[in-house]
Amino acid sequence: MRQNKRTWLALLLALVIALGLLPATAAADTPQSAAQNLYELGLFRGVGEDAAGRPDFDLNARPDRAQAVTMLVRLMGAEEAALTAQAAHPFTDVPQWVSPYVGYAYQMGWTLGVGSGRFGAGEPVTEEQYLTFLLRALGYDSSRDFAWDQAHVLAGQIGLIRGDYGRGDRFCRGDVAQLSYWALTCQEKSGGRTLVQALIASGAVEEETARRQGLLDRQTQADTLQITFLDVGQADCIWLSCGGQNMLIDAGNRGDGADIVAYLRGQGVERLDVLLATHAHADHIGGMAEVVRQMEIGQVYLSDQPANTQTYENLLDALLERGHTVSTPRAGDTISLGGATVQVVGPVQHYSEMNNSSLVLRVCYGGSAALLTGDMEADAEQDLLQSGAYLQAGVLKVGHHGSDTSTSAAFLQAVAPDVAVISVGQGNSYGHPSQTVLDRLAQYGAAVYRTDERGSIRVETDGDGWRVIPTR
Repeated sequence: MRQNKRTWLALLLALVIALGLLPATAAADTPQSAAQNLYELGLFRGVGEDAAGRPDFDLNARPDRAQAVTMLVRLMGAEEAALTAQAAHPFTDVPQWVSPYVGYAYQMGWTLGVGSGRFGAGEPVTEEQYLTFLLRALGYDSSRDFAWDQAHVLAGQIGLIRGDYGRGDRFCRGDVAQLSYWALTCQEKSGGRTLVQALIASGAVEEETARRQGLLDRQTQADTLQITFLDVGQADCIWLSCGGQNMLIDAGNRGDGADIVAYLRGQGVERLDVLLATHAHADHIGGMAEVVRQMEIGQVYLSDQPANTQTYENLLDALLERGHTVSTPRAGDTISLGGATVQVVGPVQHYSEMNNSSLVLRVCYGGSAALLTGDMEADAEQDLLQSGAYLQAGVLKVGHHGSDTSTSAAFLQAVAPDVAVISVGQGNSYGHPSQTVLDRLAQYGAAVYRTDERGSIRVETDGDGWRVIPTR
């Protein structure tokens, strides 16, 4: 009898869902659910109706470039604006029905032609082309941020491609729906809003519908690890946040402390659960005394190599004034930060040279890792490799501001990063980063982000790949 009740309950629940009495799943794990959710938001259309009167999305059909642009304009909540504006474009092969959409997308910088005055309206749109449309609509520049024929790389980094999505030869309307729905929870390059938040602000999407689908609940700080490389010139300062806990690694030069505190408080950070100095050089601890005096701090970690400098003495005085106990972590130690684990992987021996004494940290969250190397140089890199430490990481903080003293080929091969971040000052007198290091990073396929060019750089992960968010 109990089994029969379970069967009837299952059938009743299925009927309720089929009748639309419960909201559709927010996961949109299939093209069909993505299309249905976009349809409910008013951002996607079918090509007619099926026998039951439901929209027929024709998800297996291959769209051409003209159709893809109309879908893009609808996704951006701009169909009415496009039809009103009737914007001009330079293409000679665009049918009249799609001309307002192409003109609007062209004027917005979302789409370009295929050469010789042609848009290629009737040609099948490819995955890279549609990803390029989406990335441009999110504010990314295809001449600077990514190459159009490698758009999937940046798309994966910012969460536009997720999970088991398979890149195939046959790009169809179902793929358009899937990628379009994922785009809603991607952040715009500037402004820090997700696309769906921008659409709500413009009135294109109803907040209640977006909230019911769970679009406003995703990628919160509680379920992501965020690492921000602050632009502090020719210096280092890194802020980690995970599960409501915060960690600061290094604090720039003397005079940077007040700006760092202001930045953190502007991000809603009032307490640092962990403060760590990789080593005692002034461009890593210069602003740390000010941070200690102004913020509530939990654990404090310093490397085992002191410095006979006023900057170091100022830091020790500030720690003493605030009653902090200092610990020196060793290779093999771990530090918890929310759901993330900070592994101390180096140094593996004592060095008299300060840079090689840098604490080397591998930050892990789910299946993602970042390696933060301080100013470690090639000798310590070699010792770390010989120790057998596991160094693979999707994100590498390039050692010593990109100096040719660091980031050896063997070390880079072991780390195998997809993303390399260089904290460096514009026009610095050291010639950092070294062209040798930049060439080496390119050889190993790492996308390079520099604070002198891109400002503060944030990388974040939900445990399955990284996305990069520069400030400029």
